[in-house]
Amino acid sequence: MRQWHKAFRVYLLWLTLPACCLAAPDLRTKRVVEAMTVFQDDQRQWVYYYTPGELSLGRTSRGKPDLSFLQMRYTGSAAMGDKGTIVFRSLLNFRVVMQTPSAAQLAEAKRLLSASNRGEKVELKPLPIHRLDAVLVYTPVGLDELAEGSKALPAGYFDASDETETGYWSERVYTLSLDVNSSQVFQEVLQKGQVALSLGYAFYTRGIPETQPSEALTGSAPLVAELRRRLDARPINDRDQGRGENPLSLVKAGAFAVTLDREQWRESLRKVDLNEGAPPGYAVLALYCYDFNNGIRPDLFEKQVEIKATGVSGREVKATAYFNRLRPEQYARSVRFSVAVRMDRPYSYRAIEIGEDGRSIPSPWQKAKSWAPILDITSSSGSRGAAPDQANSGGKQ
Repeated sequence: MRQWHKAFRVYLLWLTLPACCLAAPDLRTKRVVEAMTVFQDDQRQWVYYYTPGELSLGRTSRGKPDLSFLQMRYTGSAAMGDKGTIVFRSLLNFRVVMQTPSAAQLAEAKRLLSASNRGEKVELKPLPIHRLDAVLVYTPVGLDELAEGSKALPAGYFDASDETETGYWSERVYTLSLDVNSSQVFQEVLQKGQVALSLGYAFYTRGIPETQPSEALTGSAPLVAELRRRLDARPINDRDQGRGENPLSLVKAGAFAVTLDREQWRESLRKVDLNEGAPPGYAVLALYCYDFNNGIRPDLFEKQVEIKATGVSGREVKATAYFNRLRPEQYARSVRFSVAVRMDRPYSYRAIEIGEDGRSIPSPWQKAKSWAPILDITSSSGSRGAAPDQANSGGKQ
């Protein structure tokens, strides 16, 4: 069954990839139809693309922010060769909801587009997104956001899913890891009273650019400045030089805010001792792959990463993460297991590369002693079929 699942994923990629690769939205044809911003394909006049919807914070059934803050502690052991070491790690997670058009809105938009296209039947597709940036800023309530008290938290990511459909997602979990210092400062601010969190986001696509870009980054000054800084920090490659690919263009930007008080913070806080084993569903490992996000491996359809760990019962358990060309903006995954796993035991991993011809090339299994660093399996620039890089804590964003 598992092999059939992998084969089916490759088949879906094979079916959908040509349309994705040939897509060339003409951003100069921007128009609004049924409250949706749409662009026409530069060659196929009957094809239109609509942009992602607004993002907002997900809420629980009680109407409270769907947010959690997990504090973790790991104490070194002789078995791991790090006895005497104490590592603290914290994860801030919250659910983000995307506003999506209804079936009726899509149908009416297609009708209007068809009418303006001499009655020709049209196709309306989600605009391919090649990059999604987000910045989280927190400000103690009562202070001007431009004041010194407004600070940006470390870079996070929208956790990807195993879906292969080309439509937009409706929900994602935004995850960011806090080190000891930033976690402590954040907690101290919360303990003093209320804190306003602001998430700014920006969607980018590759298409024929507008002569005068009509979209601009929005939000507070700290949000906009940090979004620009992270975009500028992106490595320049052949795509950005215009050699065979259109440049990145901003097509959607926005921001939303949520205010947390001390009581809500206490309800969202959870502490875990990793020596006792990570609970089921906990994001035990941050996994990064920039092969598709940075255009490093144009020869690949997909990269699958298998993780093997030891369950609390002593039995081996596995998890699999996927990265593919259909969703280049998703460069990070949070690896979760369905059962509790031992964090005081090493884990093993390997990457399986799916090429353009559908053939899969597995790399040798590798062992990582510590769960703390990010596992970065990005290929070396220009590599073809190479084994993944060793685990490290650095990123290539």
